Amino acid sequence: APVPAGDWSAVLAALGALEARQAGARAEMGALQRRLEGRADAVAGTRVAHEQEVAGLRAAQAAAAVQFERRGRALVASAAQARRLCSRARGSSLRACAAVGQARTDAEAARARLQAADSALDAKCVGQEKLRRRVLELERQLEVQNLLSRQQSVVLDEAASVLREAFYPRTSAAT
Repeated sequence: APVPAGDWSAVLAALGALEARQAGARAEMGALQRRLEGRADAVAGTRVAHEQEVAGLRAAQAAAAVQFERRGRALVASAAQARRLCSRARGSSLRACAAVGQARTDAEAARARLQAADSALDAKCVGQEKLRRRVLELERQLEVQNLLSRQQSVVLDEAASVLREAFYPRTSAAT
């Protein structure tokens, strides 16, 4: 059906308005597209920064794990060394205690012999010179035993020091 001439102008006007609206929509779509691309670039930049941060955190965690493992091995070695020192100190202490006990027993025996000799000297005047020599000999033995007792006391003090170091170590700044 043919369109009357007046109607064509209305169709042309409507077509012009439609083309203008379409051009405006294209411009608006282009602006939205540019904004979307800008946001996509920002999101990509943020994603890259986030991935770099995660990589840095993973590297720091790996370094911390290595350091933790190293310190763990050092602590195990230190504990083993402390056990060995403790065992050695315990053995030394037991030997020193036994030696001191023997020295005290010997000293008490020598003291008893010395007192017996002194009493016999007072009771009997016969053989006084012989007894005096015996007393001097016993005194020398007592001095030797006292010297041994002092040396054993020093050994005991050293053993006690080793034990204190093993059970109450001084804190150190090194790790």
